Amino acid sequence: MIGGELRAFLPAALVTRNSTIRPESPAVVRRRRLVVALAVIAGAAALGLTLAIRPGDPLFYAGSVAVAAIWGIGAFSSGPLYLGRARTRTGGLSLGILQGFLLGLIVVGVFLAGAVVVAQIPLLRGPVEGLLDHARYGSVWIVALITVLNGVAEELFFRGAVYAALERYKLIGSTTLYA
Repeated sequence: MIGGELRAFLPAALVTRNSTIRPESPAVVRRRRLVVALAVIAGAAALGLTLAIRPGDPLFYAGSVAVAAIWGIGAFSSGPLYLGRARTRTGGLSLGILQGFLLGLIVVGVFLAGAVVVAQIPLLRGPVEGLLDHARYGSVWIVALITVLNGVAEELFFRGAVYAALERYKLIGSTTLYA
């Protein structure tokens, strides 16, 4: 039964197109694109500087909060963000909140499985260990809180502002910029 539900849920959540895009004037689209471009440049630079900070240095916390602030400010200053709709497995529409939460749980499972694989590959293990050192040598709770804050800000920016700024190839474009 769970397998059938999952087989119905995943295509509805990840494949079926949703026609809830609102038309915007060319001026709004230009402004949105300019704000998104500036935020991508500033966010990428801030993220690079933050990841270069030595593990255990309190400056890492400030840098991480600054990155979240850039994504959040970029999202809200780009223009209106629209609450998305999600396709249900029966073909109807619903709010995307529960669907996003469930997809997040699935991604956590994939991430944990990937962690087991990465731990076995020395070339990949080193960079991951370096990133995790920030939690090991600092406060795990502060790092966890900042991680959640960054996750929310990233979602608002990359799945909100960036997605709305792109006319074509929204999914591929926003995913590419995020990567």
